[in-house]
Amino acid sequence: MITRPKISSPQLKHSLWSTLGISVCASLLLTACNKTPEESEVEVVETEETVVVEEPAEQVVACDDQVAVSQLSNAVRSSLNKQTETLLTTYANRAEVTVDMASAKSAIGSILVDVANSQALPSDDASGSMTTCRASLSLTLPNEDVQRAKNVYDSIEGEDLTAKLADMNISLNNNMVVSDSFTYVVGMQGGQAVAKVAGQPDVTRTVADILAKSQFKKALDASRPAPVAPAQPARPAQPAQPSQSRPQASPQPPAQPAQPKPTPKPAPAQPAPPQQPKPEPAPQPEQT
Repeated sequence: MITRPKISSPQLKHSLWSTLGISVCASLLLTACNKTPEESEVEVVETEETVVVEEPAEQVVACDDQVAVSQLSNAVRSSLNKQTETLLTTYANRAEVTVDMASAKSAIGSILVDVANSQALPSDDASGSMTTCRASLSLTLPNEDVQRAKNVYDSIEGEDLTAKLADMNISLNNNMVVSDSFTYVVGMQGGQAVAKVAGQPDVTRTVADILAKSQFKKALDASRPAPVAPAQPARPAQPAQPSQSRPQASPQPPAQPAQPKPTPKPAPAQPAPPQQPKPEPAPQPEQT
């Protein structure tokens, strides 16, 4: 009689799970062997590569770039045009006179703009796309506009134009206005160099006021009637000149009274001459 050893419950469970695990593994191996190579799953590990594309550096525009300086001149004229028109309209409305805006625009168009001694200034622009510049700006105005504006400042406002400009560090040499602290910005926009006026500089505001006052004075003079020339004052009578002493003439004898002319006597009448008797004709002899 064979006696089998008794198997405890935990050992029995472990044996069953081992037998089940071996069966499952065998089934999986048989299934894998029955698959064709096309049906077999191949694990593909994809690796991602990070490509760094460097953007081209933004082109830096120099403060004295000729294209930028040309655009700056146009920007200065545009600013003068707007400010002058605003000031001139204000002056004309106050005085109730009609002004010629075309004349003002013509004066602005004839202004010579010159930019010199340009230099770059430190900027807070992190992108570095725009550069702040400082330069000497010279604006040459028509001489007649400067003279008319001086007349308005002196006679109406009681100010000296040259002294007023000097208080703003702006000089006036004849008809040229110069500022050594003119600021502007340059940079690239749309692949082109551009330049813009920074803010509203004192020099452009002052020149606009000069032009506005000049054109206002011109319109004011044209609206007034022509002055009538005053009559010449009568000259004062000249004092009588003392007569110069003349040498006394020798006394003349008194004039003789005029003698009466003798009356001519009439001539006696002459007697008429006696009439002569006419001779009688002689008798003619008779013919036989």
